[in-house]
Amino acid sequence: MKQFGYPRFPFDRHHREFLDYQKSSADEHIKHLEMYLQIAPHLMPKTHSLLQPTIRHPDLQPHNIFVSDEFKVVGLIDWQHCSVLPLFLQIGVPKYWQNTSDEPVIIAKPTLPTNFEQLDEVEKAQVMQEYRQRQLHLLYLGGTTRFNPNHMDAYLIKGLPFKRRIFEHASAPWEGDNIALKADLILATQNWNGLTASKENETDLPEGSEVETECPIVFSKLEADECLRVDLLLKGVDSDMAGVRENIGIGSDGWVPNEEYEGAVERNKYIRQQVIDQAVDNMARELSLRHYPFDDHDEDE
Repeated sequence: MKQFGYPRFPFDRHHREFLDYQKSSADEHIKHLEMYLQIAPHLMPKTHSLLQPTIRHPDLQPHNIFVSDEFKVVGLIDWQHCSVLPLFLQIGVPKYWQNTSDEPVIIAKPTLPTNFEQLDEVEKAQVMQEYRQRQLHLLYLGGTTRFNPNHMDAYLIKGLPFKRRIFEHASAPWEGDNIALKADLILATQNWNGLTASKENETDLPEGSEVETECPIVFSKLEADECLRVDLLLKGVDSDMAGVRENIGIGSDGWVPNEEYEGAVERNKYIRQQVIDQAVDNMARELSLRHYPFDDHDEDE
């Protein structure tokens, strides 16, 4: 980052309007990384079993699983982003089976709403999709409990999902986002005692590795409140953008099935025209179009 980082717009174009179309500073991200390195040792669990080096498939989904005619798993592909990490940084439900509304853990039998038959077809499809995701989520947890109990025990320990999330934000390549990691750092300072308190029975780490009680980083209340406000705003924008992608027919990774391409192009033209029509002035129109999420991306940007 120090050698090659330079100011850049956030990769997620739909964020740029809410950051006043300003480029993000690489120096600010470096500062946040250095803060993370100060708190990371204190977030490490005391239980050795949670520190076991663990390899885990980074994108477990049906597309990457080969099954024989006898319905036996015979191969897994797409390992290029895998890594060996302590168990507590590998826990969680894979994205394909995850129902995000059930994080960290809500274990209850899924049910359809009592008015399901009165819903229109679009609403029924949305409700049914959520219902199936809840089923998949619980089936995965049930299978993990039965066949991988160590993973499930770790999954149920309070605070580990946050520790994994802040690690992911710190270790990810920088794409112009200076909010996500900073918001996590602020939340860590605000919940420091809960994150560093050990409630596990095993405390057999070497002497001198005990957690200190005082958090080594600090943010002013004004700075913390503003960052968390923007972070919440951007999460809402992400949710809205997911709906726009669904309406156009674009996956989160930008892919469109061949047979749906022409229709997606037409729907994109319609939404782009709405952006033009709703602009309050020429400057807003120019900025919105320059940073429109579904145009070609400048590879040199």
